[in-house]
Amino acid sequence: HCNGTFVVAWTTFEFDGLGDVVIQRFNASGIPLGPAMSVNSPASSSHALADIAIDEDGNFVVVTSGENDLGDRGIFARVFSPTGATLVRQFLVADDPTGLITNPSVAMADDGTFAVVWSNADADTIDARIYNIDGAPQGGLINVSSTGGQFPRIAMENDGAFVVTWAGVAPGDTTGILARRFDASGVAQGDAFRVNTTTIDSQTAPDVGMGDDGRFIIAWSSFSSTSSWDVLAQRFLPDGTPDGVEFVANTTTADIQNDV
Repeated sequence: HCNGTFVVAWTTFEFDGLGDVVIQRFNASGIPLGPAMSVNSPASSSHALADIAIDEDGNFVVVTSGENDLGDRGIFARVFSPTGATLVRQFLVADDPTGLITNPSVAMADDGTFAVVWSNADADTIDARIYNIDGAPQGGLINVSSTGGQFPRIAMENDGAFVVTWAGVAPGDTTGILARRFDASGVAQGDAFRVNTTTIDSQTAPDVGMGDDGRFIIAWSSFSSTSSWDVLAQRFLPDGTPDGVEFVANTTTADIQNDV
């Protein structure tokens, strides 16, 4: 948040043996603001794989993958005020009767609009949907990739335009890093494009960050049989043109460097 406050989310199995997503708010000095609290609603449900995003006013949204006490399974979201009060109760974003919809990621614009992305191994797609701060969906399902993929991540500009990156099969790669740009209405701005220049062995598990001016950077784990694991990154201009060349982000090169 612009005033330095931040929120951390994690998964714990401490309380009842079920997956429980917990959040903790902090001020700009890293001092906790109130107690940690569960995102699961109700508490008897099981959730994991949390992601979190925050808007200009400090409202934030947490997305999880899990199952509630009614047997609904899939991707869920819950919206909170800057004080941690619930603005929108936990709701189902993507129904998952097969147990193959997972890896949710969320990004939020300044006005509280947010977009959620996830992978669907059953349909072999990556999909997304846009919501208002009150949890009302804006438009229908957005198909990001119709050729499958894993580990989707999303970043959003202040005005709601966003970019999604994921690991998928690309020509010349065991796995490659792909990305696709969208405007604030969810309309694709061109096809998916390859992010990585290095194509030897495996490129996987990307993450993405986006600036106020629309520039973005994607980093990922890169495995080479000659150098083990490194973290590579590539900067892009707002139109998706590479800004410079791919580079190694880690300075420590001994052993394994991955999981961006």
